[in-house]
Amino acid sequence: MSATATTPPTSRLIRRLDGLEWPAAGAWQLPVGVSLDVHRTQRFRSRAIRVPIRGGTLVVDERGLHSTLDLHLAPTYPLAAGGLALRAVVTAADRSGTWIVSGSALVDDIDRPLVGSVRYCGVYRTGWRATAWLEVSLSVPRGHRGVPRLDMSGQLDALAPDLCVAPAFGSTEVASAGDRSSGCDLTGR
Repeated sequence: MSATATTPPTSRLIRRLDGLEWPAAGAWQLPVGVSLDVHRTQRFRSRAIRVPIRGGTLVVDERGLHSTLDLHLAPTYPLAAGGLALRAVVTAADRSGTWIVSGSALVDDIDRPLVGSVRYCGVYRTGWRATAWLEVSLSVPRGHRGVPRLDMSGQLDALAPDLCVAPAFGSTEVASAGDRSSGCDLTGR
């Protein structure tokens, strides 16, 4: 069996909605083991820790906006003994691939606000599975009574859904695999 029979068509992995590039709609899994840099700032002290991801999902909405990013970070003392659970929703996007997000962070069983951005750098293929490359910059603002501020940053790869077939869009809205205007060429040429 050839490799092309098991891979989804590349023209469906990248699409354009209202002039903005988005990965195909669906649940893109975040592999376990990748780490984010987390800076914990409390009053005059700051500490940087690399925290591994225990799992997560980028769920890309068919309309692009309102897509969600769910991340579960491992428990790390003194950052968050109970771990971190982050849920961010895309509220705006620009032509450079930056998604403005807001949501909540569950830090040691306390729900706190979350703001930041996710930069979508495109979809590429390594082997049989396509991957969306993301740069994450998220913040949990400082809380009352000295609750620390948390700043998280790093690069994530989200694995394409197994059967990645985006819904049908008009031919003018979907970027083809060799479309140079999208900045991505997954055809291997």
